[in-house]
This record gives sequence, C-alpha cells and structure tokens, in this order.
Amino acid sequence: MTEVEAMQKRRIGQDFFRRAVLGNFNNHCCATGIGETRLLVASHIVPWADDSQNRLNPGKGLCLSATHDRAFDAHLITLDDNWRWQVSRTLLEEADEPTRTLFRPLTGKPIRPPATISLSSDLMRQHRERAQQRHCYG
Repeated sequence: MTEVEAMQKRRIGQDFFRRAVLGNFNNHCCATGIGETRLLVASHIVPWADDSQNRLNPGKGLCLSATHDRAFDAHLITLDDNWRWQVSRTLLEEADEPTRTLFRPLTGKPIRPPATISLSSDLMRQHRERAQQRHCYG
C-alpha cells in the first residue's frame, strides 16, 4: 500500500490572504519581480502560528517567489528598516556558487513597494530580530 487517508486542518481565509497579498504587489515577487503567479507565495512576515491576530492581514504579507519564501521563512533573508533586503552570510559566503549567485544581487536592494496596503514595520522588525538571532548579517 502506498497511500493513506488522513484528516487535515485547513487554514480558513488563506485564499483571501493570498489574493490580497499578491494583488498588493501587482502579482510580482517583491524581491525579484517574477510575475508568474504559479511560482508566487503569499509569505507571512511573522508565522501564522505565532500571530493569530494578524493571520489574514495583508499588511503582514510579502509576495515572494517560492525559493525566496523558503529563504525568508528560514530567516536567511530579511528586510531592514528601509525595506531593503539583507542576505545572511550563510547564503553569501557558505552556500554553493549557484545559491550565492542567486542571492548576492538581492543585498541592499529595495523591495518592490506594495500597491495599496502598507506593510507592518513592527512585524518586520520581529522577523529581522529572529533572523539576526539565528544567522550573521552584515
């Protein structure tokens, strides 16, 4: 047997959050400009489980490519107070050459700004502080 049936929890409102976040960035990754929506993720600045009050707040979401979303969730990339990308030394120095080549140009680059809904600087500060606790920056 190679399959099993399982009950799953689903996040209510996740479709709304995705549409709102992607729409707020005109369906483009705020890091790279990629506009293929099948490759884009509505990334929570602070994880869903850690902030129940803001779970569906589009102001706490970034539109990122799947690869950049994973790096953001792993705190390997973050944003400074001026909404410019910070890339961890892990990605800039310790990673393999293709990874360094992908992330190096992001360093210091501003995000593509949101169209209508401002992002939460407080939540971004929380992400940055966690990132700096886990990885070296600068």
